[in-house]
Amino acid sequence: MAAGAAAAFSIVPRHVLGGQGQTAPSEKINIAAVGIGGVGRSFLQGCAAEETARIAFLCDVDHQYAKPVFDEYPQAKRYRDYREMLDKEKGIDAVLVATPVSRMRDVLNSRARTGG
Repeated sequence: MAAGAAAAFSIVPRHVLGGQGQTAPSEKINIAAVGIGGVGRSFLQGCAAEETARIAFLCDVDHQYAKPVFDEYPQAKRYRDYREMLDKEKGIDAVLVATPVSRMRDVLNSRARTGG
């Protein structure tokens, strides 16, 4: 009889379940970005404008230069080393790479090796 009394009514906000006009968190794409201090910032703004996007992880070797971007996305986890980010974070759905061309291949190869 006590088990039956344990059931409770709970109100869950619409944004949690993805009600009309809302996107459920499970339907959002977790975006990681590498090289955000320069042109990467513009690319991120384009991604962030999408309702289904979540800027979740940010990486730049120069945190001082990237500070304005870090401040713009305070919920995003910060990294200096993209290899550490790709190794640790298993919830990445997409990676935006805005590094100099000479570094892009390294980042993309690392992502391929980590199963992305």
